[in-house]
Amino acid sequence: MIRKSNTFPLTLALFLAVLLGVLLLVSALVPEQAAADLPRRPTPVPSGTPPTPEPEDDDEDDAPVGAYILLSSPRGTWSVVQWQGNDDRWHDVEGWRGALEGGMVIWWVDQKDFGGGPFRWAVYDGPGGAQLGLSAPFSLPAEANQTVGISVP
Repeated sequence: MIRKSNTFPLTLALFLAVLLGVLLLVSALVPEQAAADLPRRPTPVPSGTPPTPEPEDDDEDDAPVGAYILLSSPRGTWSVVQWQGNDDRWHDVEGWRGALEGGMVIWWVDQKDFGGGPFRWAVYDGPGGAQLGLSAPFSLPAEANQTVGISVP
């Protein structure tokens, strides 16, 4: 009687187990090899004391300190603030010019400019138009939140 050998399935199972073991071993080694080729990154080390957050408040103390100059004049006119130089000539202030909306215009004055002068308002019939009037010379506000009002008829 011929006896059949059952070693083929056992050999196949053993082959697959060895193959799987080799694949697992290779896959475990590859990331280490790839990581060894990369430059090392510095590890951040905390230093000092972390900053203390500023307490939040609802005060308006953080707002810039300033004051205002206000011109009232007929509607539809154009105004320019001018300053008088040491040569007694009047010079336009570049940032303080514009149309009078509702017959008035207000300009903000920075704290560093408090009390400066003399200034005046010049009123025109439009940008680059004919001059309609001039205010009397005045000084800028001397303290925070003050408003200097000027009228040009």
